[in-house]
This record gives sequence, structure tokens and C-alpha cells, in this order.
Amino acid sequence: MCGDGANDCNALKCADAGLSLSESEASIAAPFTSKVSNITAMVTLLKEGRASMATAVSIFKFIMMYSLIQFF
Repeated sequence: MCGDGANDCNALKCADAGLSLSESEASIAAPFTSKVSNITAMVTLLKEGRASMATAVSIFKFIMMYSLIQFF
């Protein structure tokens, strides 16, 4: 969800990835705030989210393999 005004506050709070595109009161409700006031900030947010998810999955795989090696 992308929003830029007070009427978007509830949707920004409920969204999985809420992005505020302004410096107004919507930036308080949103988990992410952008200094750029156009929709291209969402592309950057999605790239960062996918990269962090890939890192978390890789770390989980490493920990699982390490624990299996230690067990045997």
C-alpha cells in the first residue's frame, strides 16, 4: 500500500508493506517512509524486502546444515 495523506493511515497500518510518500501524518502510520514522492520508491522497497528474505532463508539453511553435521 502506498499513501500520501491522512485518509490512508489505516490502510498503511494494516498493509504488509506500507509506504508513505510524504512527510505528513501518514508517515507516522506507515512502517516505511520515502523522501521521493513518486511510486518508484515501492520498487526499491520490494527489492530490499526480497533481498532480506533471501538472506534469512540462506541463513536458515546454513544453520540447519550445521546442526545436522554436528549431530552426526
